[in-house]
Amino acid sequence: MRPKRSRKPDHDKLVDRLVGILWKLNRGEVLVPSELAREFGVTLRTIQRDLNVRFARFGLETSEVGYSLPVAALGKLATPDLGRMVGILDLESVFPEFHDSILRTLVDPRIESPWLMRGSLAPEDPKAYGAVFDQLDRAVREKRIVGFRYGSHSRAAREDVRPYRLLRHNAIWYLAATEEGHLKTFALGRISGLLVSEARFQPEPEIATAVGKSEGIWFGSKDAVLQTVELDVAAPAAEYWKRRRLLPRQVALRECDDGSLRLTVEAAHLQEILPVVRYWIPHVRIVSPAEWQQEMDVSLRAYLDCSRQSADCDAVGAIGGE
Repeated sequence: MRPKRSRKPDHDKLVDRLVGILWKLNRGEVLVPSELAREFGVTLRTIQRDLNVRFARFGLETSEVGYSLPVAALGKLATPDLGRMVGILDLESVFPEFHDSILRTLVDPRIESPWLMRGSLAPEDPKAYGAVFDQLDRAVREKRIVGFRYGSHSRAAREDVRPYRLLRHNAIWYLAATEEGHLKTFALGRISGLLVSEARFQPEPEIATAVGKSEGIWFGSKDAVLQTVELDVAAPAAEYWKRRRLLPRQVALRECDDGSLRLTVEAAHLQEILPVVRYWIPHVRIVSPAEWQQEMDVSLRAYLDCSRQSADCDAVGAIGGE
């Protein structure tokens, strides 16, 4: 049996880009090639090939502004054409089980989508929680209260969880739901003992809006105000940050003479930006709010202290074993 090949990074970028384009078309957006090129970090020629060749069978309309899907075609695309697009996008690697209802939801704007997709679409193994996904998908669509255990050591069941959307963020599926009035996210892989109640709930419009507008998995309270965060990006990383939007609502303020970049982002919680800032150490630091940078410094010092203690223990063990 021939071993299965791992997918190449270039293919992952293609999937990410084409899913993004399909999503925008499905929402009725007019696509401007130059803006797409900047968003996905590719050349204008690449985007034009996507729209004119890969999406040719969708009969896109062109205008002075850009490309759009004809209103008459929304929800009426031929099954063979959609099947070809599923193959191109490799959507079967995104959903636990890809079937016709998922396809109809993707292409018909009249159907309210129970999912949101953010960030990278790198491959994972979604089939590990296929049954949980299908049950939650039904609960979101039918607005049914659910209960489950969360985490490997959890004994107490959460009995009144109100599901709003299934959210795929950086290749991981989450449930965005309220519990005791608080908006939270739950990783599907940590959910067990799921029960979908016959009881229904009435979604709160402000919470539904907050989930839809969020660009990550961290939510503040429904009354929370987004925090404006200023970042300094050093010259070696500035060019990449200018080409790609790496954080929610990222806006460049100015480019300094030394090539560094000052920009702002908006976040409801420190954890919404912290993983990205940590990844770009030492090239990125938080200017304001200052306490966010201080909190990150404390966590880094704790990590280094823990690493040193671990190294000392390893050294003692090695000496004692001689």
